[in-house]
Amino acid sequence: MRSPSDLLLLHGVIILFVGVLTGFPYWIAIIRDWDASSVRAWRAAHVLLVVDGLVMMAVALALPLAGLTESAAHFVAWNLIASGYGFVWAFTLGAVSGHRALTPSSRGWDLLLFPGHFIGAAGSVLGMGALVLGML
Repeated sequence: MRSPSDLLLLHGVIILFVGVLTGFPYWIAIIRDWDASSVRAWRAAHVLLVVDGLVMMAVALALPLAGLTESAAHFVAWNLIASGYGFVWAFTLGAVSGHRALTPSSRGWDLLLFPGHFIGAAGSVLGMGALVLGML
């Protein structure tokens, strides 16, 4: 079984790579002068996923020094991993579809995208909150 740090590092690199890949449609949106909302959506996907991947990698490197129990370290890792993939889903599909879905709704794209935002936000808060509490 991989350690929590190994898991975070692996998935952080994957999230970073997806963020780098979203730079391509962001570039296309700029050079082809797409509407401002499309440019903004691809910029958000690109920047957020690159930063999220880097944060996951940084936490992976710091986790062994944090003094957490093995179960607490796994809790941190899996929450941040779920968060990363939730944001991959929400931001890339949101940029492709042209929808944001930042509030819950039972129709259309909102039904598909809001859960990704929720998982992304909740995983970030739970994972980072557990890391901070565990280090106190």
